[in-house]
Amino acid sequence: MSENSYLDEWYDEDDFYSMEHYSTDTLTTLKYCTTGVFESLWPLLSSIIIFTFLQRILLSFDSYLSRKIIDFLIGTLGITFLIYRNVNYSTIAASVIYFILSAALIRIFRTYKYLGPAFILYSLAAICFCQLLFDSSLFLSFRGSIMIMAMKMISLSFDIHRTEFEDAGFFEMFGYCFNPATYFFGLFTSFEKYKKAKGFGAPKDEIRPLLFAAGYFVASCASVFYGDCLLSLLPEKHVRLNEFREAQSFRFGHYFVQYFLWSTAILGGLGGHLQTVNALKIEFPRSMEEIVAYWNIPMHEFLHRYVYSHTRSINQPFAIGITFLTSALMHGVNFQIAAVLISLGLFGIAENAFRRRLAHRLNLCVKSRDCVHCSHRTGNSKAATVITRCINFVFTISNIILLIYLGMPFDNDETAQIGYSMQHTLGHWKKWYFIGHLYSLFLLLASFVF
Repeated sequence: MSENSYLDEWYDEDDFYSMEHYSTDTLTTLKYCTTGVFESLWPLLSSIIIFTFLQRILLSFDSYLSRKIIDFLIGTLGITFLIYRNVNYSTIAASVIYFILSAALIRIFRTYKYLGPAFILYSLAAICFCQLLFDSSLFLSFRGSIMIMAMKMISLSFDIHRTEFEDAGFFEMFGYCFNPATYFFGLFTSFEKYKKAKGFGAPKDEIRPLLFAAGYFVASCASVFYGDCLLSLLPEKHVRLNEFREAQSFRFGHYFVQYFLWSTAILGGLGGHLQTVNALKIEFPRSMEEIVAYWNIPMHEFLHRYVYSHTRSINQPFAIGITFLTSALMHGVNFQIAAVLISLGLFGIAENAFRRRLAHRLNLCVKSRDCVHCSHRTGNSKAATVITRCINFVFTISNIILLIYLGMPFDNDETAQIGYSMQHTLGHWKKWYFIGHLYSLFLLLASFVF
């Protein structure tokens, strides 16, 4: 949940027009805001699109060049992009050093039984070391990239023993980690999906994917327009309305990044089956569990496959806790990120326990997730169906409120560039008397006595 820190760095505040200097109508205000936002973002977005397009062209030469050479050229293209964008050389060096060490460790210890779990600890330590090495604003500027690279190498450390990964050498890993379509903004894809990436085919076969890519790009632009411009039109006098605006602006900044990544993944040849986010499931959630699952779908799949699945045999609550702790530490040592992610996990556990108990007691389909093969009495009568919908609607409203509660600390104040402090986070929640945590504690206790 760190995308807003990236946006803050890209935006040049001098390029924006202060709304206070314009006593004009709404359309003029929107015009100035839209112009400022897209003039600031377009150089970055266009360069990513161009380099992703070049990646796709390289993949199209698979009949003339070996895949290893193509992978090396794609990785080199990614490094070239970082230099072209004037990314700090020390962060580029840190990323390359982490990659070289990781690739060497995976090749040397590929037969080690506990390579995967050990690699998680190594990668988390590497991220925390980078946080200590660089100043806060510099670390935040490349945190997403190093985090995604760590996720990619962790996935390889678990999967390297598989037959189809036996040929995973330095060049393949290099292209996998640094390909322009996924590296800069940070999109996790499995090594298997990367190896299946293809170049341009027949024109008739490319029309549909390119239309989808264009559609997701439009959705990305619409998200940043709503989050930065439309929401700014809301009156600022009401405190609760301000908190709603800050929380929703943070979420739509996240949608902007995820939909853009979805677009570049398709353009980069990674296929149209990849899904990054589901905004409707988040804005109108059936449960906190759905928010967790659809907030960042690739990362959710990564954590479920490589962390939760390998610790579930110990104890399910322990596995959930370790999963959310790993997710938090992937962002470095940051109280606000850790507090929000762990709170999100606790809220989900409490709601899931209570709704599972409620569904059993009332024999209604009110669990956190829709039943796959529903045996409840929902649908057997009009009354049961109405009650079910009312209960699910109440939980949807409560989860929308919890989204505001969890998101309002991400308010882009002056500390955003160096990371939010503990006092900042707790100060926001204190205004609501920690109602989100108390509500979840109530649900958890009620699940034992109901």
